[in-house]
Amino acid sequence: MHPENEEVIDVINDEATTTTTTSEAVDSGVDGEVLSEPTVELTGVDLLNEMIQQSSGSFPVKINHANLKYVRNKLHDKTEWTGPDEAYMMAMTLINLDQALAGLDAKSHNPIEVHLPSAVIRSVDYFLRKVTGTGMEAAQRIFAVAMMFRPATERISNLNRQIEQLKKEIDSTTKSEVA
Repeated sequence: MHPENEEVIDVINDEATTTTTTSEAVDSGVDGEVLSEPTVELTGVDLLNEMIQQSSGSFPVKINHANLKYVRNKLHDKTEWTGPDEAYMMAMTLINLDQALAGLDAKSHNPIEVHLPSAVIRSVDYFLRKVTGTGMEAAQRIFAVAMMFRPATERISNLNRQIEQLKKEIDSTTKSEVA
Protein backbone atom coordinates (compact mmCIF):
# COMPACT_ATOMS: atom_id res chain seq x y z
CA MET A 1 0.00 0.00 0.00
CA HIS A 2 1.29 3.42 -0.93
CA PRO A 3 -0.33 6.55 0.50
CA GLU A 4 -1.08 9.27 -1.98
CA ASN A 5 -1.18 12.86 -0.79
CA GLU A 6 -3.12 15.43 -2.69
CA GLU A 7 -3.37 19.08 -1.78
CA VAL A 8 -6.61 20.77 -2.66
CA ILE A 9 -7.30 24.47 -2.32
CA ASP A 10 -11.01 25.23 -2.05
CA VAL A 11 -12.37 28.73 -2.49
CA ILE A 12 -15.72 29.14 -0.74
CA ASN A 13 -17.39 32.54 -0.37
CA ASP A 14 -14.15 34.33 -1.33
CA GLU A 15 -12.36 32.56 1.55
CA ALA A 16 -9.47 30.23 0.74
CA THR A 17 -9.15 27.09 2.81
CA THR A 18 -6.48 24.49 2.30
CA THR A 19 -7.32 20.85 2.73
CA THR A 20 -4.88 18.03 2.35
CA THR A 21 -6.42 14.69 1.59
CA THR A 22 -4.51 11.54 2.35
CA SER A 23 -5.91 8.38 0.86
CA GLU A 24 -4.57 4.88 1.14
CA ALA A 25 -5.84 1.98 -0.93
CA VAL A 26 -6.86 -1.04 1.09
CA ASP A 27 -6.62 -4.28 -0.84
CA SER A 28 -8.53 -7.45 -0.15
CA GLY A 29 -5.50 -9.68 -0.51
CA VAL A 30 -7.13 -11.31 -3.55
CA ASP A 31 -5.45 -10.24 -6.78
CA GLY A 32 -4.78 -6.82 -5.29
CA GLU A 33 -8.43 -5.76 -5.68
CA VAL A 34 -9.06 -2.39 -4.05
CA LEU A 35 -12.01 -2.47 -1.66
CA SER A 36 -12.02 1.05 -0.31
CA GLU A 37 -10.01 4.21 -0.02
CA PRO A 38 -10.25 5.74 3.46
CA THR A 39 -9.74 9.48 3.38
CA VAL A 40 -8.38 11.73 6.11
CA GLU A 41 -8.86 15.47 5.72
CA LEU A 42 -6.60 17.90 7.53
CA THR A 43 -7.81 21.32 8.60
CA GLY A 44 -5.60 24.37 8.19
CA VAL A 45 -4.26 24.09 11.74
CA ASP A 46 -3.61 20.35 11.42
CA LEU A 47 -1.85 20.91 8.11
CA LEU A 48 0.20 23.70 9.66
CA ASN A 49 1.28 21.43 12.52
CA GLU A 50 2.18 18.66 10.07
CA MET A 51 4.22 21.05 7.94
CA ILE A 52 6.05 22.42 10.99
CA GLN A 53 6.88 18.88 12.04
CA GLN A 54 8.18 18.11 8.53
CA SER A 55 10.32 21.25 8.45
CA SER A 56 12.06 20.27 11.67
CA GLY A 57 12.69 16.71 10.49
CA SER A 58 15.48 15.15 8.44
CA PHE A 59 16.19 15.76 4.78
CA PRO A 60 18.35 13.76 2.35
CA VAL A 61 21.69 15.08 1.13
CA LYS A 62 23.41 13.10 -1.63
CA ILE A 63 27.10 13.11 -0.70
CA ASN A 64 30.05 10.76 -0.29
CA HIS A 65 32.35 10.28 2.68
CA ALA A 66 35.19 12.42 1.30
CA ASN A 67 32.96 15.42 0.62
CA LEU A 68 31.14 15.20 3.95
CA LYS A 69 34.50 14.95 5.71
CA TYR A 70 35.69 18.00 3.76
CA VAL A 71 32.65 19.96 4.98
CA ARG A 72 33.19 18.81 8.56
CA ASN A 73 36.89 19.71 8.44
CA LYS A 74 36.21 23.07 6.79
CA LEU A 75 33.70 23.96 9.51
CA HIS A 76 35.89 22.55 12.28
CA ASP A 77 39.18 24.16 11.27
CA LYS A 78 38.47 27.19 9.10
CA THR A 79 35.11 28.73 9.96
CA GLU A 80 34.70 31.48 12.53
CA TRP A 81 31.68 31.69 14.77
CA THR A 82 30.61 34.60 16.95
CA GLY A 83 28.92 34.38 20.33
CA PRO A 84 27.23 31.54 22.19
CA ASP A 85 24.43 30.98 19.66
CA GLU A 86 26.80 30.38 16.76
CA ALA A 87 29.09 28.36 19.03
CA TYR A 88 26.19 26.06 19.89
CA MET A 89 25.15 25.81 16.22
CA MET A 90 28.72 24.90 15.28
CA ALA A 91 29.08 22.30 18.05
CA MET A 92 25.77 20.58 17.23
CA THR A 93 26.51 20.63 13.51
CA LEU A 94 29.94 19.06 13.99
CA ILE A 95 28.51 16.37 16.29
CA ASN A 96 25.85 15.48 13.71
CA LEU A 97 28.35 15.47 10.84
CA ASP A 98 30.65 13.16 12.84
CA GLN A 99 27.72 10.79 13.41
CA ALA A 100 26.86 10.83 9.71
CA LEU A 101 30.50 10.20 8.77
CA ALA A 102 30.62 7.18 11.09
CA GLY A 103 27.82 5.62 9.04
CA LEU A 104 29.53 6.10 5.66
CA ASP A 105 32.08 3.87 3.97
CA ALA A 106 35.32 5.86 3.79
CA LYS A 107 36.52 3.84 0.80
CA SER A 108 33.43 4.46 -1.33
CA HIS A 109 33.53 7.39 -3.72
CA ASN A 110 29.88 7.02 -4.69
CA PRO A 111 27.51 9.57 -3.22
CA ILE A 112 24.65 8.19 -1.16
CA GLU A 113 21.67 9.79 0.55
CA VAL A 114 22.53 10.87 4.06
CA HIS A 115 19.57 12.06 6.12
CA LEU A 116 20.49 15.07 8.23
CA PRO A 117 18.32 17.15 10.56
CA SER A 118 17.08 20.38 9.01
CA ALA A 119 18.89 22.43 11.68
CA VAL A 120 22.20 20.84 10.65
CA ILE A 121 21.54 21.48 6.95
CA ARG A 122 20.69 25.13 7.64
CA SER A 123 23.80 25.47 9.84
CA VAL A 124 26.05 23.97 7.17
CA ASP A 125 24.58 26.38 4.63
CA TYR A 126 25.07 29.31 7.01
CA PHE A 127 28.68 28.46 7.88
CA LEU A 128 29.70 27.55 4.32
CA ARG A 129 28.59 31.06 3.32
CA LYS A 130 31.14 32.42 5.81
CA VAL A 131 34.07 30.39 4.44
CA THR A 132 36.83 32.42 2.85
CA GLY A 133 39.56 31.14 0.61
CA THR A 134 41.81 31.78 -2.34
CA GLY A 135 42.39 30.11 -5.67
CA MET A 136 40.28 28.38 -8.26
CA GLU A 137 40.57 24.85 -6.84
CA ALA A 138 39.37 25.94 -3.39
CA ALA A 139 36.52 27.92 -4.95
CA GLN A 140 35.40 24.96 -7.06
CA ARG A 141 35.53 22.57 -4.10
CA ILE A 142 33.54 24.77 -1.73
CA PHE A 143 31.00 25.51 -4.47
CA ALA A 144 30.63 21.81 -5.30
CA VAL A 145 29.95 20.73 -1.71
CA ALA A 146 27.59 23.68 -1.16
CA MET A 147 25.59 22.51 -4.20
CA MET A 148 25.27 19.05 -2.64
CA PHE A 149 23.36 20.64 0.23
CA ARG A 150 21.36 22.99 -2.02
CA PRO A 151 18.37 20.71 -2.83
CA ALA A 152 17.75 20.03 0.87
CA THR A 153 18.23 23.70 1.76
CA GLU A 154 15.73 24.71 -0.92
CA ARG A 155 13.19 22.12 0.25
CA ILE A 156 13.46 23.47 3.80
CA SER A 157 13.13 27.08 2.60
CA ASN A 158 10.11 26.26 0.43
CA LEU A 159 8.45 24.43 3.29
CA ASN A 160 9.09 27.38 5.61
CA ARG A 161 7.58 29.77 3.04
CA GLN A 162 4.50 27.54 2.79
CA ILE A 163 4.24 27.50 6.59
CA GLU A 164 4.34 31.29 6.74
CA GLN A 165 1.70 31.55 3.99
CA LEU A 166 -0.57 29.07 5.76
CA LYS A 167 -0.15 30.97 9.05
CA LYS A 168 -1.30 34.16 7.28
CA GLU A 169 -4.29 32.34 5.78
CA ILE A 170 -5.25 30.91 9.16
CA ASP A 171 -4.84 34.32 10.83
CA SER A 172 -7.00 36.04 8.21
CA THR A 173 -9.65 33.29 8.47
CA THR A 174 -9.66 33.56 12.26
CA LYS A 175 -9.96 37.37 12.09
CA SER A 176 -12.84 37.18 9.60
CA GLU A 177 -14.67 34.63 11.81
CA VAL A 178 -14.32 36.93 14.84
CA ALA A 179 -15.62 39.96 12.94
